[in-house]
Amino acid sequence: MKEFVYNSLKVIFPKYFLKSWGWALLAFFLLILIFCIKFKCFNCERICIINRVILNLSYSYVAAAIFHLIVNVLPSRKRKNVIKPFLESKLWSIKENLRLCKQTILPFYVLANREYSKAEYKKIFSETNLYEDSLWGKGHSKLVYLENLRSKIIDDANLILAYREYINDDIFIFLNEIINSEFIKKGIRPYPDIKGIDRNNYESNQSNIGENIYDLYEKIRLTIK
Repeated sequence: MKEFVYNSLKVIFPKYFLKSWGWALLAFFLLILIFCIKFKCFNCERICIINRVILNLSYSYVAAAIFHLIVNVLPSRKRKNVIKPFLESKLWSIKENLRLCKQTILPFYVLANREYSKAEYKKIFSETNLYEDSLWGKGHSKLVYLENLRSKIIDDANLILAYREYINDDIFIFLNEIINSEFIKKGIRPYPDIKGIDRNNYESNQSNIGENIYDLYEKIRLTIK
């Protein structure tokens, strides 16, 4: 029976609803209880004392719920409606900058009409000379261009996280994943501007960064549509 009631409540009141409005739901039930007690729906004398205690507690809770609604919930919803478009624009900015990070070593991949697997992209990124000029970097190298995009992503992600109460858990988790990714946290240690087998003898995270950029863009592409 308990399991049936629990499953029924899950269907009627989804988890996100209970998390946001559970306090209001309880206040509503207590308000009904107040009316039941005041209009003597319970006539048994043995529960009169309990009724009075419940009545006093219910008054207090309903008053607190109304105060919370007026002071916190309604102003917060108004602020959320104002700031939501701004935060969404920053999320789109992060998505676009990750796309540009991925595209900088494949400037014409859209025209090629093909998709690269993660392994293919990682190999191409690893073999790219990041000291060469970027097609999109306005005279800067691919490395400088990627670092500029990285800086913008950090600024946008930190700005959105500063308004944690206005974003959902999925976005919060993903933004933390971005902030703690190797690309964002450590930056790129590229291979030197030389050719040949000696190039790979240098310590570099360029291959891992290529994989990291690919994963982050693919995930944000599916998260934000």
